[in-house]
Amino acid sequence: WDISVPPNVSATVYVPGKNITEGRLPAVKAEGVTCLRMEKNGTVYKVESGDHEFKSVVK
Repeated sequence: WDISVPPNVSATVYVPGKNITEGRLPAVKAEGVTCLRMEKNGTVYKVESGDHEFKSVVK
């Protein structure tokens, strides 16, 4: 999932699946990405301004 967040705002993003990465890092370690909560089939993140590329394993 490619996500662009405009300057001076943040977004709440639900990413389905497991082993979620943003760029080349685990999403929880990526700059501008904060884990808000884990759900049964995915995770909800707060994402700061900029371009983000999330990947995950969906079964």
